[in-house]
Amino acid sequence: MNRGASSRKRKLIYWVLGLFVFYTIAGFLILPPIIRLVAVKELSSQLERQVSIQKVKLNPYVPSITIRGLLILDKDGQPFVSWDKVYVSFQPLSIFAKAWTFGKIQVVKPFARAQMNKDYTFNFSDILQTDLRPDKGTHHHQRRALPCRFHPAHAI
Repeated sequence: MNRGASSRKRKLIYWVLGLFVFYTIAGFLILPPIIRLVAVKELSSQLERQVSIQKVKLNPYVPSITIRGLLILDKDGQPFVSWDKVYVSFQPLSIFAKAWTFGKIQVVKPFARAQMNKDYTFNFSDILQTDLRPDKGTHHHQRRALPCRFHPAHAI
C-alpha cells in the first residue's frame, strides 16, 4: 500500500511539474508572438490604419506585459501614435474585488499627433465616430467592463 501511495505521489509531482513547465513555456515563448500578431491585425482593422508592433513580452509569474515599438500610421502615412515601450503589471487577485488593478504602468517615449484637416475635422475624427461594438446581427453578448484601478507600487 505504501508503494501505491508513493507512485500516486510521484505522478502528481510529475503532473504539477509538467503544468509548471507548460505554463512557463506558453507564457514566455508561445503567447507573445500570437498576441503581437492578433493585436496588429485587430488594431489595423478597427482603426483602419497601418499598425506595427516590434515585440511583445509576457511574464506569467508577475503577471505583466511589455509592448515595444508600437507605431500606428495615420491615413496620410505619417506617424499617428507611437511609443518605444509600455510596461503594465496586473494584480490578478483584483478580479475578486470586481476591478482590474494595475500595480505599475510605464510608458517610454509616447507620441501622438493631432491635426486639423482642411474640412475642419481632426485626423482622428473617424475613430471617434466608429462604433466598435459587435453588429446587432451577431450573437456576441456585450458584457459590462470591470472598472480599472491603479495602485502605484510603494518605494522604500
